[in-house]
Formats: sequence, C-alpha cells, structure tokens
Amino acid sequence: MALKGDLASVDLAQVFQMLALNQKVGLLCIQSPTRWKSLYFDERGVTLYFNEHTMLDRVLNKLVCRGILAAEGVAEAREHAAQHNQRVVDSLLAGGYLTDEELNSALLTEMEEEIYDLFFWNDAKFEFFEGATEYEGREGVIHDGFFFGTDMLIMEAARRIDEWGYIRSRVTNSLEIHRHAQTDAHAFELEEDLMEVYDVIDGRRNVDRLIEIAGISPFHLFKALASLIDQEMIEAVPPEEMLDLGRECMNEGRMQDAINLFERAAAQEVGIPEVYAHVSEAYDAIGEYELSSYHTKCRAEHM
Repeated sequence: MALKGDLASVDLAQVFQMLALNQKVGLLCIQSPTRWKSLYFDERGVTLYFNEHTMLDRVLNKLVCRGILAAEGVAEAREHAAQHNQRVVDSLLAGGYLTDEELNSALLTEMEEEIYDLFFWNDAKFEFFEGATEYEGREGVIHDGFFFGTDMLIMEAARRIDEWGYIRSRVTNSLEIHRHAQTDAHAFELEEDLMEVYDVIDGRRNVDRLIEIAGISPFHLFKALASLIDQEMIEAVPPEEMLDLGRECMNEGRMQDAINLFERAAAQEVGIPEVYAHVSEAYDAIGEYELSSYHTKCRAEHM
C-alpha cells in the first residue's frame, strides 16, 4: 500500500483511521526537518518504534525528577551493569531501585505522550511501509507489551488539539518566565498535578526549564501553567526585573537560567545594549564561545 504525504495537508488522524480500517501492518515513518518518529501498526493497534537506550534515559530522568527514583540509585545501577555486563534496567530491578510496575507505567506513559505529540507536527512528511518492522538507518525496537487502540489515541489527540488554542492564549511560548503571584495564599488547596508545577516555578526558570525539571509532558505543563494563570496563582515576570534576576542566577552559578532571563529581556528590548554583555559573559562561563561572540557582536552593532 503506497501511502505518503505531508502533515501540512493531511490530518494524522485520517492516516490512523485509514491504516486501522484497512487492517494494515507495517511502519508509519514521520520525518520533520529536525526530528523523526516511527509507529508500528498491526491488528493489536499501534505502538512506538523506539530506541531502547534513549527511551530508557528519558524515562529514568523523569522518574528521578518526580521523586520516584533516586539519582544515586541510577548511578549505582549503571556502575553495577557495566561491571557485570548487564542491562541498566535489569540492575535497577534486581537492586530494588524500581519495580516492574513503576517501570512499565513510566514507559507506557512516555510512549503514549510521544505519539500524542505527533498530532501537533505540521512541518513533517509521512510514509507507510507495508510489512516493515524496521526503519532503515534508524535503530529501534517494537515492544509487544505496549500497544494502543487507534480510536482512543485519535479521540484524546482531538481533545488536546481543541484545548491547545486556549492554552496558547495564556502561555504563548516556552520561553516565558513566571513567578508566584502575590495572591497565592491558597496554594495549599491546589490539586496534586497543579502543585507539582507550582512547586518548581521560581521566577527564574522559563517554560522549557520547567518541563525539564518537573518531568511531565510539555502539553500537561503548558495546561497546568494556563490553569495557574487563570486562578491568579502565578504571573509573568516583568521584563524590567529580568536583568537583576539574571545577575542573581549568575552569582548562584545558575548559568542556563541566567542566559534564559537575559535573552528574554533582550527579545523584549529591555536593557539594550548592556544585556548583550551579560549574556555573553554567561555563555563564556559555560564554554559556549561561539554564542558568546554572537552576543558581543550584537552589542557592538547596536553601539
């Protein structure tokens, strides 16, 4: 079955429905200018074709972020696995750092979120390879224990797409920086999922950093931020305060947060041209000399 096209003109849900309706078996490969994903379809539904090592790293990192797994436990398991020529996951399970249930639940959630994310890809092309179980040039596996119903995926993806417009009206991009509002006296009444996000907001981390630290999916983090804004629990950091906050982060050794604050200030034309000198210094501190030079050039051109 020759099926290929562009997600800018064909809805991914339609592709899913066509493959499921015709009971096709094979790999659906999706490629954007910067990333790729592949899905395997058969009579059981659809699953992700994934690299075991990178998937495990992402899952373990999120389990550490959420406090389910200790970072020290991961380090010990990696060392033990290297010494005994074992898989890291086997060492984690044998050492009691993690249970099968916790691992499988985390894998299932990560795979599901990666599939939902595909429904938001517009700048990508797709092609279906009937009967294929491997994507040439891309290392990956198909896990028999993690199949999802196509109808369920389509319905949940449609719900998220409907919500996304409103969410983005409240949080427009991942570079925004928020802080606790003055009227946050009822923070203790927040639901658990909102409290997870509220607790990592400190007025210095942008949304990308919150996603990294909280260990939850971008969609759910954006949704939580929108809800916290609606409840007046958080607010955007005023642009005029970003330079001072950036300097504080530099003094504390939080260089990436300092860079994010300075670059956000520069984008909003606050502190120009001095802010370019600050961000250049921060990039120097982490050894990113090319980016440092770029901002030095920006300052020179402005002057």
